[in-house]
Amino acid sequence: EIARVGPVEDIDFISLPWNRSVPFNLGWSCVNFSSPESAAAVIRGLDGQVWSLVETTKVAKVMPAAVHGLKANIMLSLRSIPASTGRDHRPEVYLLGQHIPWQRVTEIVQQEASK
Repeated sequence: EIARVGPVEDIDFISLPWNRSVPFNLGWSCVNFSSPESAAAVIRGLDGQVWSLVETTKVAKVMPAAVHGLKANIMLSLRSIPASTGRDHRPEVYLLGQHIPWQRVTEIVQQEASK
């Protein structure tokens, strides 16, 4: 959906929180952009639109996040997502368009903290 309305190259963090009680996500996501212009383009293109890649009548509602920036989102996720969370339900991190596995992200944060 995002690629339909804006540049995905500027996405550096995606979190789709999972509901541990049922096999579904919570119905919202957090997407962080490295460029304010890209974020604005996605907001303009998605907000109020019906999702096109799934059969639904639900409308996308885009709201500003309480946490901004790649590092802040990573730190929040490390504090709030249990380590036992399955690989498919962890946030996705990208640096310069390259996917960084969550395990590697946690290693980098630990190395930075020990300096």
